[in-house]
Amino acid sequence: MVTTQCLNDTSTTTLLAITFDYDSSGKQDHLLYYAPGTGQVTIYKTNADGTFAKVYSQSGSTPGFGAGNVDLTNPGDRVITFDFLGNGTLDHLLCYRPNTGDVNPGSVSVLQNNSDGTFQAVFTSDQGIGKYNLANPIDKIVAFDYLSSGKLDHLVCYRSHEGICWILQNSNGNFSSVYQNDGQGIGGYNLLCDSNHQDLIFPYDYSGNGHLDHLVCYCPGLGAIYIIENDNGTFKPTSIQQGYGGSGISTFDLSNPLDRIIAYDYAGSGSQDHLVCYRPGAGLVDILQNTNGAFSPVYPPNGSGANGIGGYMLDNADACIIAYDYSSSGHEDYLFCYRTAGNASIITVTVQNYAPVHVAVVQIKQVLVTLPPALSSTQPSSAQVQVDSTAEVLLQEPGTWYAVCSVASNTLQNGATIMNNVTWGPSVACNIK
Repeated sequence: MVTTQCLNDTSTTTLLAITFDYDSSGKQDHLLYYAPGTGQVTIYKTNADGTFAKVYSQSGSTPGFGAGNVDLTNPGDRVITFDFLGNGTLDHLLCYRPNTGDVNPGSVSVLQNNSDGTFQAVFTSDQGIGKYNLANPIDKIVAFDYLSSGKLDHLVCYRSHEGICWILQNSNGNFSSVYQNDGQGIGGYNLLCDSNHQDLIFPYDYSGNGHLDHLVCYCPGLGAIYIIENDNGTFKPTSIQQGYGGSGISTFDLSNPLDRIIAYDYAGSGSQDHLVCYRPGAGLVDILQNTNGAFSPVYPPNGSGANGIGGYMLDNADACIIAYDYSSSGHEDYLFCYRTAGNASIITVTVQNYAPVHVAVVQIKQVLVTLPPALSSTQPSSAQVQVDSTAEVLLQEPGTWYAVCSVASNTLQNGATIMNNVTWGPSVACNIK
């Protein structure tokens, strides 16, 4: 039985967790826990008794990692693990900060862990990476085994809503594209979901060969999912290809915008060839196996249900699951379940922007997210964001920071929608539904 331990219950902002090969052992057996916007970051190892101990911690006067200008003080900051050296170990951290519009590029740093527990930058740029500009707040980066070598040494950079997808290779710190599409996505999945939803991509071991050399592209809330293979640089869909308005995959219909999918080593074989599909807030979890391209559930044992997994109920909208090498076996065959909000007052809301300009969501003098312009007066752009329900929420126009509208403290409930289809002004209340 795995013991339960609260790793962080004091933060009032978003908490995110990733697994990390902290000691270059070839095992994802450390947890990196960080709070973008605060500078807080902690790395944990598992003790022999199953509890967790800190091996690295920064906050306050020394935020982030103390290298490469990575202070994690922006709510948009994100961290992923990356095989920078191409040696099969995810022992480097790629930290990126997308910008708030489509003009100025974002910043990227790749950090290595020194033997004394400090970090140093081996790559840094304020112009995006490999000519991918990271200029939009919804830009995302994931590591990918492009060559099917067993190494996550390439980067997939993508932008939902605009069909943009690049894949970058690394040659001694020089990044360049091996795939580039600026309007039609990848492998038939066009990355052009509507403004109320967002496409997501992650690598997956479709063939069960121990290589994360396929891409799962999906859109929660619209039932869309493609699993894409790389045929010598040409990407094409496998048997799984459901477009927008589709029925999801197997028993998991992807009908809720909160739905998430991750790759998982269910059998402890060293292959992340199963899919964990879950719905936060509803407790729904399906684990799917792949048999020659046909997916079917192996969990729950009696069919689809809403009872969480292993005693973790997933009854909060901010619940999250990642695969983790808890036993240091070299297999990510455990599931780490946590809440991204460290405080009960943190809720998830949807913000809709009806204006033809960018609009920022601001709380406690921090920009939480910046929404792109609306497609039209009746087709708003949209984003989900976590806010503190006990604090005022402001919508402002970036640059001039002109007041759009606001939501008073202790007004919002989890799942609410904030809309700026009002007459703008410093004392105007946003519409809420």
